[in-house]
Amino acid sequence: MNEDTTQAMPDIYAPVKRLLGLPEGNPVEYSYPVTDWVIAQAVNPHCRLYLETLASDGPIYTWQLSQVLDEIKSDYPDDSKLVIQQLLAGQCQEHLSALSLNGIGHKLRITTVNPAGIKLSMAALRFEVMVRENGTTKLLGHLNERDPETGGAVVTLSTPISKARVVGWYNGETSTLHVSCLRDKDGGVDFTTTFALDSNMVVSHYEVLRRLHEDRERFQKLLDASDSFLEVDPFRQLKREKEQTYGNNH
Repeated sequence: MNEDTTQAMPDIYAPVKRLLGLPEGNPVEYSYPVTDWVIAQAVNPHCRLYLETLASDGPIYTWQLSQVLDEIKSDYPDDSKLVIQQLLAGQCQEHLSALSLNGIGHKLRITTVNPAGIKLSMAALRFEVMVRENGTTKLLGHLNERDPETGGAVVTLSTPISKARVVGWYNGETSTLHVSCLRDKDGGVDFTTTFALDSNMVVSHYEVLRRLHEDRERFQKLLDASDSFLEVDPFRQLKREKEQTYGNNH
């Protein structure tokens, strides 16, 4: 992808994000690990403790960065320059999950894999609904459920659990997909995982699916109209003939 295209991406996706109620930015575009080398830049022991606390929570994401930088500058001004310089130098995208759309026709599926190697695959329509109604938990399917049309699994998740309902919700504010396996007998959680997704990719896939959905509906309407179309309406023809006969008699 060239530089001009990359710079134009926010403008392309912004209108769709507004309609979906999503932040116009990309919340997890980058991550910034708080490494031992970042912590080593701090002389103030309180600053070191602050950084160690941050490190225990995992990397800092794009949506958190501004607040963290402001806190470092205001609370630890003497250490801020070197700490921030080293923190920003560690910018990466290793946290992001891969996202793909595959299949044809009604068999379209969305698949995502996170850095831990956990793979989730679901019907594309489930993903579309989950993004459109972001912030709401949705049923993605049952692990041993089969699609009656395709014969394939409704949802798959790389976990040793074989019987469970799979639910998920997309947090638009942090662009993270949270997935859990619920036991059939009591609804308890047996497994949970998270996928950090590039929000531009999420919106791109959503928009493709939405347009395909609309095209299928439009196609079906046109097909139904075509199947029921008559070049000659016999009732109108009879009515016209009666009118002509009545007119000739008078």
